[in-house]
Formats: sequence, structure tokens, C-alpha cells
Amino acid sequence: MGFFDILLISVGLSMDNMAVAAASSCGSKSYPLKVSIKVALSFCLTGIICMLLGWFGGAYLEKYISAWDHWVSFFILVYIGGKMVLNFFKTEQTATYNLLKTKTLFMLALATNIDVFAIGLTLAFYQTSLPSVLAVLSICIVTFTLFGFFMGKKMGAFFGKKAELIGGVILIVIALKILLEGIISA
Repeated sequence: MGFFDILLISVGLSMDNMAVAAASSCGSKSYPLKVSIKVALSFCLTGIICMLLGWFGGAYLEKYISAWDHWVSFFILVYIGGKMVLNFFKTEQTATYNLLKTKTLFMLALATNIDVFAIGLTLAFYQTSLPSVLAVLSICIVTFTLFGFFMGKKMGAFFGKKAELIGGVILIVIALKILLEGIISA
């Protein structure tokens, strides 16, 4: 798996963080810069931990499922991406959250990065360089979270929903690419 694939996966995964940051900042009081940075770093740290847990779990499981790992990767990515696309089409209002509460921040960070665990499993199957993944993922999560946070006031809930759609489509396209590569190489 190349750098461009890792970048697209990281961008796709970061869209959830951006959507939550945008939803949290729209319609609520303005948060100071230090809160924005705290949120971005919390999301990033949680993403790194989830990636590590998934990657090490995947490295262990790889020897047992290497013959059909492309199918596992495909279904994980399509499930996550499809869920993001379906959430885009739901007509519910985007919720706002008080990020000053530690419990709320922790739950949001975990909820937006649980998918990173599944992707960690997938990347381990392809023996992808863990330091490269962590570096790109960290940069994307922090960047997109801060971007979502600052744009939330201007773009409102619509921007958050659009981010989910874009992230979901990116993950589905990568899933198709992985499946095709796996079928062709078999």
C-alpha cells in the first residue's frame, strides 16, 4: 500500500473528527484557541491508540487470514464508508456538544476514532509501515479537526454532514481498489 493510499485513508478517517468538531462549534459559544487545540490533540491521541491496537491485532491475525485479507479489508472499509454515507442522508439535526466537559470530549474522541481500530487491522494485513501511517494519520486528524472547529461557525451543520459523505466515499473507493488488487493478484 503506497503513500497516496495511506493519505486517502487518513483523510477519510479524519472526516468524522472534522464533522464532530464542526458540529460542536456551530450553534454554540465560541471556544478559545486552547480548547480547539485540546480537542484536536485528544482526537489525535485517541486515533493513534486505536491505530496501534488495531495494527498489532491485525499483525497477529494476519498469518491466519492472509488468503482472504483483501475481502476482510474490503468489508471493513465499505461498512465504515457506507455508514458515513448513510449518516449523510439522515435528516436529523447535527448535534452540538460541550467540549469543555472531559467526559464528553473522551466519548467523542473514542466514537470518532473507533473506525481507526478497524483500519489498523486492515493496514497490518498489508504490512504497511506503522510509523508512516501514524505520522500521516496524526497530521490529518489534527489538521481536519482544527479546520472543522474553525469552519463550524461559518459553515454550520451542513458542512459537517458533507464531510461525512466525502469521507465515506473515499473509504469505499479505497475498499474497491484493495479488493480488485487482491482478486487480480490471487
